[in-house]
Amino acid sequence: QWQRMNPAASREAREEMVVEIARLYRLARFSDAHRYYLYRHTFFAHAGREIVAAFDRLIERRLREGSALTRHLEELRVVQSLIDDADDRAVFSRMIFPRAERSQKLELAAAGAGGRHVVVRSTLRDDAGKQYAVRGPLNAAEVGQLYRLFAETDFPLEIGPDDRQLLIADEEERIAGGLCYRWLEGGVVYVDGVVVARSLVHRGIGGRLLDDFCVRMAAEGARLVRTNFFLGGLFTKHGFEVNERWGGLVRLL
Repeated sequence: QWQRMNPAASREAREEMVVEIARLYRLARFSDAHRYYLYRHTFFAHAGREIVAAFDRLIERRLREGSALTRHLEELRVVQSLIDDADDRAVFSRMIFPRAERSQKLELAAAGAGGRHVVVRSTLRDDAGKQYAVRGPLNAAEVGQLYRLFAETDFPLEIGPDDRQLLIADEEERIAGGLCYRWLEGGVVYVDGVVVARSLVHRGIGGRLLDDFCVRMAAEGARLVRTNFFLGGLFTKHGFEVNERWGGLVRLL
């Protein structure tokens, strides 16, 4: 069925068919390399030779190594950079992040001095329509700026060696908020805290950051995200429920 996809069909129809095939065969049970393979031989089957070759190299390594998404960001960025059409790049992004909403526009971007880092970059807008970038930190100074925001809001954050961060940056790349989290065993991610600069509270930023974060964690293989009750009001508005087994709030992915 999928090998007979009509290349003359609309982009939306072709993508919808690929999504349905993935559901039919329950590809979520397997590594993301299987999903990449499906897209490579359906939606992107008639892409240029260079794109197809880069796709094949990516899939081969993913199947061979099976490591985390973060280990393959550069290879994914290479394929993305070869796709000239903006709408096709958006489909490629949804291939990587299948739980993403169309409005999130997650992309892989070179960042930092000389473009040495590859980050997953997305955008969100606050209730007033102002746009912010969501990405990982590029250096220790940005991590320090995030922790300073936590301190300024008196959030009881415990800093540990396994902590990771996701940041919100304004148009001038100033850190305006973010969250801290860490991986636990069994595909579980624990969120230690979420913070937004005092001048930006009550603009819907924290909740949209949580939704963005869960999409990213699902793409990295997490099966659930959990947290404590400190910001229960925020978390329960965004898919988290009280779970006695975990002793806190949980959102299944």
